[in-house]
Amino acid sequence: MLLTEIATLDEVLQAHAEALGGDFTAYRNHTYRVANLCAALSSSDPEPLRKIAIAAAFHDLGIWTDGTFDYLQPSIRLASAHLAQSGRAEWTSEVTEMILEHHKISAWRGIPTGSSSLFDRRTGLTSRGGSARSGCRGSSCARSSRHGPTRASTSCSSGSSSSACEPTPGILCR
Repeated sequence: MLLTEIATLDEVLQAHAEALGGDFTAYRNHTYRVANLCAALSSSDPEPLRKIAIAAAFHDLGIWTDGTFDYLQPSIRLASAHLAQSGRAEWTSEVTEMILEHHKISAWRGIPTGSSSLFDRRTGLTSRGGSARSGCRGSSCARSSRHGPTRASTSCSSGSSSSACEPTPGILCR
């Protein structure tokens, strides 16, 4: 079942809507893809879904709140503050682990706590539209930023055929 409304996720995103600005809808869609992929592999218990929702909401948020692509620590700081404020401080280590490891593509070597092993590869897949491809098929393609720091697109150098490049519209950068 596809989840289209997760109260915990929506509450966090709404609280940061101003920082997300025009990227609100794209980031919301990205966080829902992550949450749905994780939820599909998780138990039906509501607690893991709440943890996943919080990690999904905060995992890249530091890009916007702190204006940096060195966003893991700002995202963790925001998540930790939220968890303390909402009376869920005991979830901090698990949510922190999910955020820190969300780009992990190799097999988990440690002892993951709860939902963290579900979260790692799911965010990377959604950032590429469910594909491991970057969106660029030819060596003549160069990455350019057309919409500011949070969107990615590809452009081709002069002389390359249009079939050599495949645009990646609306995909959040990693």
